[in-house]
Formats: sequence, structure tokens, C-alpha cells
Amino acid sequence: MNDREHLRVDQQISIVIDYLEKDLTDGSYTPVLLICEGLDVSAGGLKIHLDRTLPLQAIYQVSLKTQCTSYRLAVQTKWMKTLDADKPEYAIGLQILESADTDIILWKKWLAEQLEADDFDIEW
Repeated sequence: MNDREHLRVDQQISIVIDYLEKDLTDGSYTPVLLICEGLDVSAGGLKIHLDRTLPLQAIYQVSLKTQCTSYRLAVQTKWMKTLDADKPEYAIGLQILESADTDIILWKKWLAEQLEADDFDIEW
């Protein structure tokens, strides 16, 4: 039995997280660009792997790149799990937020097309 709210898509998605990180010693900000693959994607969220942690509940603007199109979305870190105790490797869950000035509608339409191509019935 699957208790998940949204069906998952088996597609390779590149994700770019671009933000400013505050230096706690002097209060300055450093631009950070993280590039990773979406391992588990749905209309409601993304699961990614990173070699660093992200603060829980933090909100980010991300760019998702499929084979043909890019989408800008707002996401919030919901959970994090250490994958390897000997090296920095983390699975991170990002919830996709309903937000103006993002491509949330286009993203959901793309996902629906992918799921239909796999003969799934989907309800939004």
C-alpha cells in the first residue's frame, strides 16, 4: 500500500539551488550554487542527495531542468537523513510550495504528462 499523496515520476531531473549563505563570524554573505539530481520527484516534493546539509524549514528558489524545459519553483526543506556516517552524504526532502511568480502550474502539467505516458491515473 502506498501512503504517499502524490505519484512519483521516474525521470532524471537536474536541480539548481542558488542562495546566499551567511558567514557567522563576520555577518557577510557568500553566494552558493548547489547542483544535484532529483532522485524522487512529484507534484508535492523532491528528494535530493547533497554532500552538505540544508537548514530545516528554509525556503529556496530552485531551478529544475528536465530534458526539454526548465522550471522555477519555491521549495522548503522538510527532512534530512544521513546516508553515510563516514562521509558527508545526505538525502534531503524538499516540499514544493504553491507560490506566485513560479512555474508551479507548468511543473504540475509536465508531471501529469509524464504520468499519463506511463499509463497512470492521476488526480490533482
